[in-house]
Amino acid sequence: MTYKYGTLHIGDFLADIGFPEAKFTLISAPSAPEQVTDNIVNQDRQGNFIAATNQQRNMRLNGRYSLKSDVPGGEALTLTLGGKSADTPIITSANARYVNNNYAQVDLEVHEHTGPNMINDQHLDDSAFEVVFPVLGYGIISCPVFTGSILPNIISMDFNAAVQHVDKQDRLGDHLFGFSFGCRVDATVTLLDNDDTLTLAAGWFKDSDLRAGESLDSATRVIKAHLFIAKN
Repeated sequence: MTYKYGTLHIGDFLADIGFPEAKFTLISAPSAPEQVTDNIVNQDRQGNFIAATNQQRNMRLNGRYSLKSDVPGGEALTLTLGGKSADTPIITSANARYVNNNYAQVDLEVHEHTGPNMINDQHLDDSAFEVVFPVLGYGIISCPVFTGSILPNIISMDFNAAVQHVDKQDRLGDHLFGFSFGCRVDATVTLLDNDDTLTLAAGWFKDSDLRAGESLDSATRVIKAHLFIAKN
């Protein structure tokens, strides 16, 4: 018996979605994508399962990945959420986390349809959304949420992009096609509060603005805002 440790997956899904792996370290991933099926089976008059009736349908592969930037000065990152044609996995959510004393990290949720009964694993191309992330590197390098010169005061930032996604099945319950819609980015920015007037960049909408102070620390300000992404 051989035990293993560390991140085991070699990143097949990451290559398929065009993620720039050379500039990032994979810190968390499955050893292989999670395989999920819908199972349907009949039961007899006493409640026992009838094995001969078992159907395994709508097989799909799910992958969840966490990667950390390896580039101190930062690396630009643009990802396509939703969309994509047959035989290609898609991203349904991508969450980036930035802090002032470490390298930025990005978490991805990806899935693909497969299986012996599937006629078509297509995701519609016309439901793709391109999301440009703040530069990922050491510390806080850029912040697209605000205009002006507030960057030195930012101590953390979350930048979370997601699409709503629907998959449709054929007459036997296997995947036929999928489509994505409603792409939104939610950002949370925490900064040292110096009473500056903050102006949101074009397209951003403020959700909340919280100022807080502690007896043994400086005052902080946490602003949450969102941005809608148009289809490609």
